[in-house]
Amino acid sequence: MRCRFWEPGVPIETQMRDQTLARIQRWWREFDARRADLVDTFNERQNWDLTDWMAEHLQTIDNGLMWEFGPALRGEGHRLVITPEGTHRLQTLAQMIVDMAPDFEGWEFHSARPASGDHLEVLIGARTGIDVSGTTVAVKPGRHRCIDLDYAFTNPEYADAGLAIIVTECLVGERTAGRWIGEISVSAGNSCEAFKRDAPLRDAGERIERERRRLADSLPKQAIVDGTPSGKGTVWRVKPIPEKAPSFRFDITLAHSWLQEVWEASLYSPNFASERFSGAGESFCCLQFEETLDESSFDPARGSEVERLLDQVLKSRRLGRVTGAAIGTRFAYVDLALKSLEAGIQAIRPPLRAHGVPRNSWIRFFDLDLAESEWVGIHPDTPLPPDVADCKSLT
Repeated sequence: MRCRFWEPGVPIETQMRDQTLARIQRWWREFDARRADLVDTFNERQNWDLTDWMAEHLQTIDNGLMWEFGPALRGEGHRLVITPEGTHRLQTLAQMIVDMAPDFEGWEFHSARPASGDHLEVLIGARTGIDVSGTTVAVKPGRHRCIDLDYAFTNPEYADAGLAIIVTECLVGERTAGRWIGEISVSAGNSCEAFKRDAPLRDAGERIERERRRLADSLPKQAIVDGTPSGKGTVWRVKPIPEKAPSFRFDITLAHSWLQEVWEASLYSPNFASERFSGAGESFCCLQFEETLDESSFDPARGSEVERLLDQVLKSRRLGRVTGAAIGTRFAYVDLALKSLEAGIQAIRPPLRAHGVPRNSWIRFFDLDLAESEWVGIHPDTPLPPDVADCKSLT
């Protein structure tokens, strides 16, 4: 179900959205009624089965939502984190729940767990039941502008990728972990070379943040639309993955792009994040439309009519640029860099309709927080994209 880019047009999605909004409103009413009880529970003045209560009220919105209470980050009081953890299709739902929260005095709400700070090892122990003291971490550049981590745990029993993921989220917070961390590997035993040379766990968060800033600072601060593309771009011939067709972009056979890193990450990075590739706040996305093109008509230098149309509209309004295109066994794609998703999409839909693009045409997002749940139809009656979960599965 779309939360950020919802529009009426898909009846089952509209029905699901109405049900979800009603559940969210009920949740906040129930939360308001029990705020005093929550504070008493935190202060050990009341014995209350908080887990069952949260399951009954919050997790009826969606049972994939997780939660965590803690002290406020912006002053005195309390915080509640409502998080989808690794269920990325629920990220915009979690944000919508937080956005709908009333202004309760002494409370703040977040849609991702923050970094644990000075209480790192205590919070890791609370989440996992494991003592991670003595752990060291190697921080190094990874593929697709990610940061790779290699953990060395002192106890061989802890050499577990699941534990390493939780430790990483505690180190840097869920949002940074999801957008910037690439491969996570695990070693065991204090005799390994990594254990001898790498940073202690308490210092790893700062090292990761330094590497993140280094990568971010290396990006151009000028938006693509405000500069001049350089070079001739890159052309790729890709072998489609039949068992995943018609999944998003997995049917691509031929592509070209001015932005090699962005294009490769859009296809091969499991956690694409636009902020890793733009220092000007741009978002990367594409037009996907149902059309099979012959390779002989694929002209990277000139571009298709749709490419030229989109580039003209976006460039004339200083909203973005076309950065490449691709053809596949079922769909064609035009890649975009937009300074504002909402403004860019609003600008290109009318000319695309006037041009006569097929009914099955969508704006699709590369960012993992949006890719699995959000889309924008070009026409009022555009159906769900074929790879997006049917709303029936979310009820």
